[in-house]
Amino acid sequence: AERQDWDFFDELEADSRTRLVFTTREPLPAPFNHRGRERELGALDRHDAIELVSEVMKQNGWTPPADDAGNTPQEVTELVEVVNCHARALVLLAREVARRGVKATTGDLHALMTDLQRKHPGDRENSLYASVELSLRRLTKESREHVRVLAVCQGGIHLAILGMLTGLEPDAVRQLANELIEVGLGEDMGYGHLRLD
Repeated sequence: AERQDWDFFDELEADSRTRLVFTTREPLPAPFNHRGRERELGALDRHDAIELVSEVMKQNGWTPPADDAGNTPQEVTELVEVVNCHARALVLLAREVARRGVKATTGDLHALMTDLQRKHPGDRENSLYASVELSLRRLTKESREHVRVLAVCQGGIHLAILGMLTGLEPDAVRQLANELIEVGLGEDMGYGHLRLD
């Protein structure tokens, strides 16, 4: 970002105990570019990754199918490792596990990850892309076509704008938004605003 984008920090009249935390994948500009103050965030450790999936499922009241509930520690470990313990990917996968089961989800992920690694070797976001792909597959065919317009949106969109971009009537736009929310790719922020994950 250019310097003028950061000027508002100069105007902050904060207590000396105030601290700012930035999360970014890009180096911060001056005066925030102190290497000694950086903390690199990596993947979760295996135990925390398993706990995250379990907690998301518990909070939402989801349970996996009885015949594929991840009854052995190895099955659950393989699931979290296939996405390299990527936190956001695991949150999205919790829905898929509840719907299809541990081994079925892991099998789908293996296939997707193999394809993604072939197309984009070493891309650290492949695990997230794979989990998003599983979520997109749960949308209706018509909805998958309509969500393509969201590629130009960052962070969110107002439903009226979504209607303009897709040509859908308001009821159909709300249905599309509800589908995105249901599969974990969107969140209703109120006042017609849909946050996109």
